[in-house]
Amino acid sequence: MVEYKGHLYKEYGFEQGVLGKESKYIEVQNKLENIHKFLVRFNELQFGRDMVMTSQVLTLIPGLIIGSASDTLHSIMLCCEYGHLADSNTLLRKYRDDLFFYLYLIAFNSSRDVIDKEHYLKHEANINKWQQNELLNLKIGTVLKFISEVPSLEIAMEKYKLQKSFSDIGQKLNNYVHSNGIDFYNKSTRAYRDNSLNISLNQIMEHTNYITTTFVFLVGLCSKISLMATDYIDYLEFDETPPEGSQYWVAPFITDYLKENVHILGKDCIEYLRIETDMDI
Repeated sequence: MVEYKGHLYKEYGFEQGVLGKESKYIEVQNKLENIHKFLVRFNELQFGRDMVMTSQVLTLIPGLIIGSASDTLHSIMLCCEYGHLADSNTLLRKYRDDLFFYLYLIAFNSSRDVIDKEHYLKHEANINKWQQNELLNLKIGTVLKFISEVPSLEIAMEKYKLQKSFSDIGQKLNNYVHSNGIDFYNKSTRAYRDNSLNISLNQIMEHTNYITTTFVFLVGLCSKISLMATDYIDYLEFDETPPEGSQYWVAPFITDYLKENVHILGKDCIEYLRIETDMDI
């Protein structure tokens, strides 16, 4: 029987990666794995809730984007395990772009009645081209600008200084994507000096956590159904009367995740979400 060790077979000459061999990296590994598990559950919860309509009466179900992003996060974990940090950061930019394109779709859907016709048609054209596999050169800056102008998100973006944070993280990720210096290539884990490997791995973990937390926060603000627990619908499907107020219950795993990461945005972010959405978070 072939011995399995880490994520690649020893038969082919691969040994378990640095994250699997050294205890000081276990925290990074565990945190990324927990974020991955959360995202998989979040994606499952969105089934049937994330349809997007355009004036052409096209129905888009963008759930595949979160599923793909969770697969990308798994790839990031594998790259980290073997110390391929340039690849990890390059994939992290794709992870960010995909999650925020999903938010772009949801924000478009939620604001279709409040944005002016010119902007509506511009972004609708992007969405239609995307569905037809013909979307070109839609920059993350355009996506974030639109998100920052959606009424349900505009105040939060400014209050929590998200635009600046996204810009700072984006610049760091772009350095790896474009190989903007000798530090932005993959290299042997032995080439790192002092505590620099640990610092780099922790930065990947922190950026992943920040991107995921702000994504969930903003999706919840513009589409509160994305946070809703299944209880209310479950009662209806069994022809029973839902408990009073159960339409405002939030899926417990989302509440737990936001409370665990409340430091990302600030202690008042959960209360802000509660006030703006009326959800019982």
